Formats: sequence, structure tokens, C-alpha cells
Amino acid sequence: MKKILFLAGEYYPYPFANGVCIKNVINELKRKNYEVDVVCFNTTNNKELHLDTYNGSKIYYVNNFKNKGILEDFRQRIKNILLAPMFPATDVKLINKYYGVVKKALCANKYDMIIAVYNPIEALIVGKLVVKKVQCKYCLYMLDTLTNTGQITIRGLKTNKLVKKYTDRKNLSCELKLFECADLIILMNSHLQHYKQKIYDKFRSKIVFSDLPLFDPTNFCMRPTKRDTKINMVYCGVLSEEYRNPRYLCEAVIKCKEYIACSLDVYCRGNCGKMLEQYSEKSNSVIQKHEYVEYSKMKDILNNSDVLISIGNYNSDMVPSKIFEYMSTGKKIIHFIRSKNDSCLSYLYKYPASLIINEEVTLEKNIQNILDFLNKPLNKNDNTIGLKDLFKFNMPEYTVKIIDDVLNNLR
Repeated sequence: MKKILFLAGEYYPYPFANGVCIKNVINELKRKNYEVDVVCFNTTNNKELHLDTYNGSKIYYVNNFKNKGILEDFRQRIKNILLAPMFPATDVKLINKYYGVVKKALCANKYDMIIAVYNPIEALIVGKLVVKKVQCKYCLYMLDTLTNTGQITIRGLKTNKLVKKYTDRKNLSCELKLFECADLIILMNSHLQHYKQKIYDKFRSKIVFSDLPLFDPTNFCMRPTKRDTKINMVYCGVLSEEYRNPRYLCEAVIKCKEYIACSLDVYCRGNCGKMLEQYSEKSNSVIQKHEYVEYSKMKDILNNSDVLISIGNYNSDMVPSKIFEYMSTGKKIIHFIRSKNDSCLSYLYKYPASLIINEEVTLEKNIQNILDFLNKPLNKNDNTIGLKDLFKFNMPEYTVKIIDDVLNNLR
């Protein structure tokens, strides 16, 4: 029985989006009789817990506890500036911790493959360090990208052309070094055009394109939502004034409230809290802001809603993972975009219960489309026909076959 070690970030018990992707892939690997262990950050709030088990896997924890508050945020900003020459590897202490935990896992077990998942950067750096010392295959699983990042830059520094140019150059240099030592590089389809550049030609034999393994048609919520005549809309995810702004959405909900009974519940993290509180007051609490919830609770919230709301990333090819979780429910989806190049469009055009709202169009022109969509009955049968084939790249089986082929020398 072959054995695999994943190097990850937040995986168990409180996974972020990448952690959910990893969990789905690991579950499929286990169905194919692989043994899988995971190194990840400790999110249990128990500093003394270094080893745990979950779903038949050993979980090796890396302590990454940080103080919170204004002073700590200020210290982090200063640290980012001082360590800018080392970007993107700006936390040497954490890298050393991560390296020590991976060494313990390697001393206790023999693995056929190490899979380093990005994000976090620490997983990739440590993977590069340890793979030189062990005899096994090495895979980079790039759920995010180091180089095709749009407007994203160093946390804590204001985005400007000079900073962006510097971070792009450092990211590229780091990425090329990381690609050198990998046997397999799994990239996301949304970045395919970016990685067609000639600079990546020497890695072409190692590169395979897949997609976020989050589509699960067996999760369709086929039962009608129990509710009164009010239509409940839900948004779950990160919001940002810069690249995922909810202002247009909030104005649309307030306008729709003049014609139909509706509400919007926003479960989020990010820097839009004050804006949402203002809209909650302006709408007489039709719009409600809630704290971001963990994955297990989020599934219940999505399944008990009527309509799911999505906001596309501005100037980025990154695909929000929640779009596949949304589609897996079989619910109606309203997706707000600011660009016709929005990364979600190719997926949502395949999904029969979606509405695309372009924020470049005036609100008055869009409202009627939204009202018609909200009032239209949902044809559940449309959502179950052929979607498994349409979203095959987003099934965990697709990614696992890539890994399985490399381990069995079929690729």
C-alpha cells in the first residue's frame, strides 16, 4: 500500500478553502487504498497537541499561534517591510518550525510521495528542503498561484506599481526554483494562459492542469426550502473593498426590497464590516452581517437558503472556491461581476440556475432581471443532468488520477 504525505496550511479541525480541497482529494486517495498523513498548522487552540488522528490519517501539527490586536498588526507591518528582501519567505521562524515537524513525520514513516500544497508558502519551501534528503516523488499542488496574482501584493504594504513590480519579480524567482525540484506540478485551469509563457517551457513535462476538487453533485439539496414568502439570499466568503466589493450587491437588495419580500445574510471576513453595518441600518436589517463560519456550519446555511450570492474577484484569474460549493447545492446563484473576463463565468455558464449581473450596467437595468430570476421556480431536474461530466475537472477523482498515474509510472 502506497503512502503519501501532504504539507498543508489550515486542514483540521478548521479548514479554509484549500483545506477542504485537500480533504476531498485525501478521501478519494483512501478509496483507492492509499495511506495519507498530513502536516498542517495547529488550529485547535491547544499548544500541547502535536500529533492527532483524523479519518485514519496522522495529523502532525505545526504551532503557529499569533497574538491579536492593534500592536501585533503594527508589528506585522514593520516585519513585512524589514523582511521584504526575503519575500515571499518572510517568516523564518515558522519555516523552521514547519521543517522540524516534517522531519518527525519522515523519521516515523516512509512515503512514496510528498505533496506540498500552496498556500501556504512554508509548505513549498520546506518541501523543497526535505525532498533532497528522501527517496520519493515530489508534487507541487498549486491551488493558488505565486505569479498570476492580479492586484494581490504583500500584506500590510499599500499596493502600488513599485511594490507590485518588486513582489512579482520575487514571486517569479521563487516559483521557478520551486518548480525545478518537483516531479509533478498540478496547476489550476484558471491560470492556464499564464503558464503557457515560454519561461515555463522547461517544466512542461511536469505540468498538469486540474481544477478545484469541490464539485459534489451528491450534495444537491433536492428538498424544497422551508420558508414563508420571503426570499432568503446568502453570501459566504471573504469580502474586500479593493477586489470583492459588496456595495453594488447591497444597493440591489435594497432596491429589490421595494418589490418583493427578501433578505440578505452575509457571512464574511475581510475589510467590509463597517460598510455592511451601514447597509444593515440603511435597509432596516434586511441586510444582516454575520461572522465568518466554519465549513461544517456553512453547508447547513447554504442548504437552508433560497438564493446564493457570489461576487467575482476584480482583476484576478483566481476562482473563488465557494462557487463549486454553491453549485453543489443545486440552488439558484446570482453572481456579480465587474469585468467580462471574470474567472467564474466559464463555470457558471454551464450551470442552469445562475444569473450574471454586470456591475458596469446601471442598477435600474439590472433590477428587473434579478426580480424575474428570484420569482422564477427552480427546476431541480435541470441541475442534475450531465453536470458530473461538465465539471469533471472539479471532481476529486480527476486530481487523484493524476497523482495515481505518476506514482504508478503511467505518466
